[in-house]
Order: sequence, then structure tokens, then C-alpha cells
Amino acid sequence: MDTDKTEIILDNEVKGKTLLLLAKDYYMGKGVPCNRQIAKKFFIESATFGNDMAMYMLARIYEEEGNYIEARKWALEASKLGNGEAVCFLGATYYFGEGVECDLTKAKECFEEAIKLGSTEAMCNLGKMYYFGYGVPQNYDESLKLFDEAAKSGNLDARKFLNCAKIGHVSTNIKNGRKRLLSYLKKRKQNKDEEQ
Repeated sequence: MDTDKTEIILDNEVKGKTLLLLAKDYYMGKGVPCNRQIAKKFFIESATFGNDMAMYMLARIYEEEGNYIEARKWALEASKLGNGEAVCFLGATYYFGEGVECDLTKAKECFEEAIKLGSTEAMCNLGKMYYFGYGVPQNYDESLKLFDEAAKSGNLDARKFLNCAKIGHVSTNIKNGRKRLLSYLKKRKQNKDEEQ
């Protein structure tokens, strides 16, 4: 009896992974014409087999479509399965107030959890928070440590930011940086409000 259950679980896992590969091909236009709607259907099917990466990709697609509630739903499901990028995605929703109120404390907590799960994007995001002192006490040393670690793990965004910080191109005027970020967030929120 246990052997039958194991075969079913493995069979579903294989189906989920196969559908994920098909979805990615359509999403990226790899070997087939790029078609986000077909990709989305395959991601949904893959997610029904418990594939956390498919769930995460659905969160990204729904975010692109401006459906932040559905995006958060899928990111939450993927995060329950230990997907670090999905946890980072949730942190970004708190950071930018997408589908939830802006909450920098929750954003930081999500980024820290995502880092534990191996997300280099979360390292970069938390590094930016420390660099600009946004939602946390400003700490250049901590930010550069995070950028460096993420860059060493292959994160191109972190590598670019680290290089800019090292040669002084990143504004050292934190007040101006914070003002620009707050202005951007305010405009983004106004645009979302106008769309609704």
C-alpha cells in the first residue's frame, strides 16, 4: 500500500516539474513563441501538483498584471513550501505596499527569512534598506556585507550596486535618496489608486 502512495506522489511530482518546464518555455519564448497566457495555464497546472516554483511564477505573473491580491495568494502558498524567492516577493509587497499596507518591519522580516532560505534577491533588498536607512537604522557596513554576499552568489543587481557604492556613485546624501524613494512610492500608490 505504501509503495502505491509513493508512486502516486512521485508521478505527481514529475507531472508538476514537466508542466513547469513547459510553462517556462512559453514564458521565455524558448523553442516556442513567447505566450504568457499559455505559460500561465501551465504554471497553474504545475501548481496544482504542489510545485512551489510554479506558484512563485504565478505570483510574478499576477503582479505583472496588477492583480496584487492573487499575486500574494500564490506567493504565500509557495512560501509555505519553503520557496525563498516567494518569501522575498512577499517582503517586496510589504516594502512597496502592493496588495497590503506598506510595512517596512514586515518587509525586513520577510527579507531575513528569505535570506535563510537562500534568496540573494532578499540579500540585495535588505542591503538597500540598510544602505539608505529605510525602515532600519542606516548601516553601511551591514549593507555592503549583504551586497557582497549576494554578488558572490551571482546576483547581478547586488554586484552593480556594490560596485557603484564602492566607487561613490550611489548618493551618500541619504536624505535625498530617501526623498526620492518616498516620492516614487507615493506616485506609485497614486497610480494604483487611479487604476482602481
